[in-house]
Amino acid sequence: MTTPPEFSEQSRVPPELTALAADKGADVYRRCLAHARDLASAAEVVRDRGLHHIGFGLTVLGFEELGKAAMIAAAGIDRKSVVEGK
Repeated sequence: MTTPPEFSEQSRVPPELTALAADKGADVYRRCLAHARDLASAAEVVRDRGLHHIGFGLTVLGFEELGKAAMIAAAGIDRKSVVEGK
């Protein structure tokens, strides 16, 4: 049995996620949003072809990407750099 990762008392964010956010957070955040948009577009295409079950699955995956973006944002990335594209 493995021990759970140590958490920072101040942020309650696992250290490995904090390191990701500090290093590559803004880029990963933008990519998650782009993936969510792509999945939404693909869901529309397959829905229009009558494949509603596949469209639903793609929509769920898109929501997962949005959730990842929200977790990265909550981990404390510099939101100004995301907006400015830096």
